[in-house]
This record gives sequence, C-alpha cells and structure tokens, in this order.
Amino acid sequence: MKILKRLLQISWRNVLRHRRRSLFTLVILVLGSTGLILMGGFFNSMIVEFREMFIHSQSGHLQINVKGYYEKGTTAPFNYLIQDVSSVQELIESNPHVRLTVPYLKMNGMVSAADTTIAALVLGVDPVREQRMTNYTSSRAQNQSTRILEGEPLSSANPYGVILGNGLKQS
Repeated sequence: MKILKRLLQISWRNVLRHRRRSLFTLVILVLGSTGLILMGGFFNSMIVEFREMFIHSQSGHLQINVKGYYEKGTTAPFNYLIQDVSSVQELIESNPHVRLTVPYLKMNGMVSAADTTIAALVLGVDPVREQRMTNYTSSRAQNQSTRILEGEPLSSANPYGVILGNGLKQS
C-alpha cells in the first residue's frame, strides 16, 4: 500500500511539474476522443440510412418465396410463382405489424439493341404498391429510392411501362 501511495505522489508531482506537457496531452486526449465519438455517430447514421434505403428499394424487411426458389428459381422463375398472391398478401397484411406487401417477379434477362446485347436484372412490380414502398420518410427527410431522370413513373394505367436504369441505357 505504501508503494502505491508513493507512486501516486511521484506521478502527481510529475504532472504538476510539467504543466505544459500535461495540458498538451490532455488536449490531445479530449480532441481524439471527440473525433472518435463524432465519426462513430456519423458512420452509425450512414449505416442506418443505407439499411433503410436498401429495404425500401430492394427487398423489404422480409421476402417470401415458394419452396425451392433459391435452388432452381433463378433459372426458371415462372415455375416458382406464388399461385394465389392476393390471399397470401391478405394473410400477411392481417398482421398488425405489417404495413405493406409488394409482389415482385425478379429474373435475369438479355437486352439487345442494334448489335449490342447485355445482361440485365428484370423486376416485375405492382406500380402502386412499389411507389408506396419506395417513398419513405427517414430521420432526415422524405426519400425516394428510385429517381426518374426522364419520363414518367410506373402507373397501373400502363401495364407495359418500363423503367430503364441509366447504366443499362448507356450500355
């Protein structure tokens, strides 16, 4: 106990004797800790916003597929369609915690124009439900995950409407 007391006395005297160095060390500790806290908050906020944007633009919180879809559905998506979509939607939306269900048909395809052919991801959606899902309010602002640069958003009045991604358009 005497040794510990003596070491604390020596340490305290050393801190008081070299005031400028001690103050400089304290300032460095405070600034470094403040920077770490601010950056941690920034990255945490960024992760939350990315998660919300992904949920509202890609997959939702939960995906329901016919059994076997993940094994064979990518090569033959029409063989793995949910047969009675409206009854499945009603059942899911009867849960008070569910706000909305959006049916998707997702497949890969090839797009050709003149002498160029390129692979593309094709999504079939219900335009009204899709628009409700992609317009969401985050902690910062009202967001829309899909930004239309030219033309009109999808509409149920035009069942053959298409949104073409900018990268695919340029390719």
